[in-house]
Amino acid sequence: MAAGELHELSVAIGSLQAEVRILSQTAHEEREEAQDHRRCLREAISELTQSVHLLGKKVEEIEPVVVDYRNRREQDKGAARYRNWLWASAYATIGAVGATLIEVAKWLGLRPPHP
Repeated sequence: MAAGELHELSVAIGSLQAEVRILSQTAHEEREEAQDHRRCLREAISELTQSVHLLGKKVEEIEPVVVDYRNRREQDKGAARYRNWLWASAYATIGAVGATLIEVAKWLGLRPPHP
């Protein structure tokens, strides 16, 4: 092998070694970056899990209030129906009593005085 060929071969090997070092360094940097990203992701998931847990506790605290509200709303609807029924019954009773009094007055021959 000639000295020129040996030199070219040495240069090629040196170039390959440099590229391998660069690739190795790049891979190392990317691994570190990926590791940092995974750490940030784990922290975000942990914070989200805590938030969901706290939200679940708040929902558990609010749930009885919602149930009470729904029950009260149903009671109010029932009370409104009952009140309307009472008013309708009162009007019907007053009308029936008035009609009966008019018929009794006719039967007795009572008439209002004419001016």
